[in-house]
Amino acid sequence: MKLSEQVFEQFPIKNIVIPIIVAILTTLIVEYFAKPWLEARKERLIRNRKQIDEVIFQFQKVSGSIAALLPDEHKHPLESRHNDVMLNNAKDGLYGIMEALSRLPHRYIEKHEEHIGKTMLFVGYLLSQVEGAKGSDIRTLSVKNVDYIKDLASNLEYFDVYFLANISSQDTQEKWYRRLFWNCSEKKKSESKVDKILKDHGLEYKK
Repeated sequence: MKLSEQVFEQFPIKNIVIPIIVAILTTLIVEYFAKPWLEARKERLIRNRKQIDEVIFQFQKVSGSIAALLPDEHKHPLESRHNDVMLNNAKDGLYGIMEALSRLPHRYIEKHEEHIGKTMLFVGYLLSQVEGAKGSDIRTLSVKNVDYIKDLASNLEYFDVYFLANISSQDTQEKWYRRLFWNCSEKKKSESKVDKILKDHGLEYKK
């Protein structure tokens, strides 16, 4: 028997061809099915996280702008102009919160319809107060009005926490165990606080 025939008998062609075929098929499946799905999922997660970050940014913008309002007792032109700018920033931020919330993934909105609805309700109420202050002559904005808007805006912190407490580990870059522990401890607490704030201002959330 020739040497070549002995080699083929010891190493049948199927031992070479089948692994090659399997490798090719695996590559094709990964390249044309699994990879596009994974890429789409990755892009979706990144987009969702960016949108959630945008909501948080707008919360911070509103809180910072209203906190910067000055008690313009003497109606100084510079202070009045400053308050006008801050109210405009707050107004833009409040609209920004509503827009960012509306752009959250449909699945997320369905799952968290109640806490998003409560947040929208309070944001809308705060917006009406800011627009009311903007509608009047900014030079007549009293200390009482400034204090009321500041007090009202200070409640945004609880809605911010309420929002964050309902975010899943997939929607944040924090460690999952930190997120799980914090969610469990804050979710009910923040929900109770938010319900009290809405009640104190005569706002009723209807499902």
